[in-house]
Amino acid sequence: MGRLKSTAVFWVVRRGGLVRHAITVSPCAHAPNSAVEGACGAAVTLRLPTPNDRVPKTRTVTARCAECTAAVGRLGARDVVWDS
Repeated sequence: MGRLKSTAVFWVVRRGGLVRHAITVSPCAHAPNSAVEGACGAAVTLRLPTPNDRVPKTRTVTARCAECTAAVGRLGARDVVWDS
């Protein structure tokens, strides 16, 4: 399982998704609508940023991908919940 190499993971909700996936690179390092690989191997398309005067729609999403959770647990990485 060589996908995770970072000591921090960012839990993001992919566009149109209802669960959070772990990615090892900051979402700020990618353009909106970019696809990155989640810890589980799924393609995670990053959402467009939410305007400053609004609350991100993903804020209430707390469910996490079981496969990402297991991979992060083995790594012992620090969790960062990310809403854009």
